Amino acid sequence: MIPLYRPPRRAFGERPYVAPVDETMFRAVVYLCEAREIAEATQSVPVGTGFIVAVDQEGVTLGQIVTARHVIENTSAVSVRLNTDAGTRDIPTEREDWYVSETADVAALPLFGPKSPLLRHRVQWSQAYVAIGFGLFVDADYVYRGPALLGAVQPGVHVGADLAYVGLFHLSPGQDENRPVARFGSIARMPSELVSLPRTPIDRFKAVVYLVETRSWGGHSGSPVFWQYEFATLHPAPGGAGLVQQPQHSHLLIGLLSGHFDEHNKTIQPSVPKAERGADLLADVRVRQNTGMAYVTPAEAIRELLMRADVVEDRSKAVAALPENPDGGPTMDTVEAASEFENFENLTGRLLRVPKKELEDKLKES
Repeated sequence: MIPLYRPPRRAFGERPYVAPVDETMFRAVVYLCEAREIAEATQSVPVGTGFIVAVDQEGVTLGQIVTARHVIENTSAVSVRLNTDAGTRDIPTEREDWYVSETADVAALPLFGPKSPLLRHRVQWSQAYVAIGFGLFVDADYVYRGPALLGAVQPGVHVGADLAYVGLFHLSPGQDENRPVARFGSIARMPSELVSLPRTPIDRFKAVVYLVETRSWGGHSGSPVFWQYEFATLHPAPGGAGLVQQPQHSHLLIGLLSGHFDEHNKTIQPSVPKAERGADLLADVRVRQNTGMAYVTPAEAIRELLMRADVVEDRSKAVAALPENPDGGPTMDTVEAASEFENFENLTGRLLRVPKKELEDKLKES
């Protein structure tokens, strides 16, 4: 009898082995930008992160850009910065283009259909983009039941689980193309109660979130957060004498990064007695300090928004507006994953296989 695989024991505080971050995770990420006046000129500045999710609609796989709702609500005019084969391109969006959740920090932008700014602006994005399918989502009860772990026990997310997320590093976003960074952390508390969170600088709301120990800061909002799950598979032993277990890792989406907690510490001016301070000297100064604790909106909140009735209806309209696949042309095939990243859908090869001329002719008719 082959014993169950158990991860190796580690000393308290010992850094576990972290699985290499699959480059596919980076290829699902886009930047969200805001126009700002810098040096008497208007510049488009990256302020947040988004990622592409693939949704099956009536047998057609369509993509939607997902991000944190507060990025959309706190930015005057949001544009999406995409990699193209010739560099990057900023695509202006209107507030009405975005779907927003009323109960969670989630917003979504369709890549296809009547509300898509990418179709309005005739965008040709990079061939390298991919999308994350629902098959990688952790369920509402924080258990993974998708196809990525063949033969493995259905795992449940837990405190201490290793995480990785990919997003904008605003001090170095990339010169010729979007170049997101990967950061790491671990779950400090499972979603268990409503937590008061900022919606705007003057408004708050309550939501159920993961608390995560990680170094999150400005620009990471909207980043996809993956659980680096460790499991085992059986392989022939050397020499063919039986089977042996080999550890494997899979990256499963637990949600999107929404923000972090700051603590406002009071700093005193020690060199000048309080009685001698003049009006030109600062008195007690409050300084914001990152606590190292972030909060992550669960993946189920993303699924709920993307499956909301009005969002589904608009996707149906998008499918109805697509030209039929020409005879002899490629047909989209949705493949359930045999490994953790076969659930990623290639945008240009899987989300929409329609010749450009036919698409433009169809748009002119509508």
